[in-house]
Amino acid sequence: MSKLCFLLLLFLLATSLRAQTTRNAEHLTAEIKTKGGEVFRGQITRETADTVFIINDQGKQEFVLRSRIESISYAAHRLADFGEVGITIGTPSGLNLVAGYMWRHVGVRLSGLYLGSISGVQLGIPINIARFESTSHDISLVAATSSITTHQTDVFGGTTEVNHNFTGVGPAYELNAGGFYLELGLLFGSGTYSSPQLAFQIGYVHAFR
Repeated sequence: MSKLCFLLLLFLLATSLRAQTTRNAEHLTAEIKTKGGEVFRGQITRETADTVFIINDQGKQEFVLRSRIESISYAAHRLADFGEVGITIGTPSGLNLVAGYMWRHVGVRLSGLYLGSISGVQLGIPINIARFESTSHDISLVAATSSITTHQTDVFGGTTEVNHNFTGVGPAYELNAGGFYLELGLLFGSGTYSSPQLAFQIGYVHAFR
């Protein structure tokens, strides 16, 4: 099982690296320059006779009065079909390698690692709810399994291996803001730990877009 997960992780890593050359133009973005020298970059959501409304790279809604605008440059920006790789701490294995691939609205993400006494793997199906140039918000269905082996000493001085494990499925919210990655969710399942268990990851995941 661990060999299969490792091969899947390598496949996603390779796919993610190739994504740099296979991205598709998807959304029309703009750069607005004002007469005072300010520059606004992002996705234009609405234009009126006197105002231009734009969502910037951080997802914040802004507006610019046309009387202040010197120029508007439109450009196709690649936001769809990209891969991602990174490293996080948290569930399911303490330290995780992350690899994934995102299409227009849905993707696949695999994370985990084998560290001897601690191991785990998580498969997620993220569904995108908002995406900007450097920020992405996803709701994901994740399935994960974790295993921790400890050693206990008995009254006679001998040691016994004790395995603690949990396998579960549940929803999670996932944020990638310029590479900063955060996942927070709940897993419902069974094992030596009670259900539900927290699904949590924080770290750096680079998106090739």
